[in-house]
Amino acid sequence: MIAVLILGIVMAMGMSSYRVWIQNTAIRNVAESVLNGLQLARAEAVKRNVPMQFNFRTGSAWTVCQRPVAPGACPDPDDATTIQSRIQTEGASTNVTVTTAPAANTSISFNNLGQVDTTVTSFTQVVVDNSILSVADKRILRLVVNVGGSTRMCDPKFAYATDPRGC
Repeated sequence: MIAVLILGIVMAMGMSSYRVWIQNTAIRNVAESVLNGLQLARAEAVKRNVPMQFNFRTGSAWTVCQRPVAPGACPDPDDATTIQSRIQTEGASTNVTVTTAPAANTSISFNNLGQVDTTVTSFTQVVVDNSILSVADKRILRLVVNVGGSTRMCDPKFAYATDPRGC
């Protein structure tokens, strides 16, 4: 009985840490998914020699497609110009939030050289957050896209000058 009691106490103490780890893993999954989508859009633009677009849909869902002639969102994920699509429930819960900066922009276009197409309005940063965890517990991740098209994931908790994980 004593062993069961001790095991129960140890399990109870570890549950909160396990919950934090699970929620931070969901943030990481979404951030890596978005990063992979951005890298795919850039690589396909170079490979196909046509402008490609990465579009956010609802929540963390996204689509990569050949850029529409009239600037706007990618067509339906089943359209022939769609390269790849990800739904929100794939690898993350609804507690994970994705915001872009500037906030009004939900897409980014890459030209045939793999650079961000500056003639089309696009976002430059993506912040992946979790609405459940406290600020001290959560690990907010940021994706930064530069004009050259390269994208990196960083953690705002670290200073870039002293730590390569930082922003």
